Amino acid sequence: SDIRKSFDMVVIDPPFITKQVWENYAKTARLLLKSDPTIPILPGQEVSYIVGTTVAENNELISRLFGAKPTVFRPCIPNLVYQYSVYTNFCSHILSQTNPEVGDE
Repeated sequence: SDIRKSFDMVVIDPPFITKQVWENYAKTARLLLKSDPTIPILPGQEVSYIVGTTVAENNELISRLFGAKPTVFRPCIPNLVYQYSVYTNFCSHILSQTNPEVGDE
């Protein structure tokens, strides 16, 4: 069956964090989501949510592709060189709190 334009939310945690990879994920997300996450929501319009993880260096790219911003919460991922952040295009009470496993670096 066709699943295009049928999802309220996508969660993107790619194995690679390059610009090309993120652009491909953005194309796929737009095919799956009910509405474009970068367009401001009007009353009565379907809302599409994005949750993604990447490094701070991709902040501008994630903002442009998804309208998403980094949250205060950062996942604890042992043995990685870079600290990842969680990006969303919506406000979340839980994701606005510091992860005690990571701290407030």
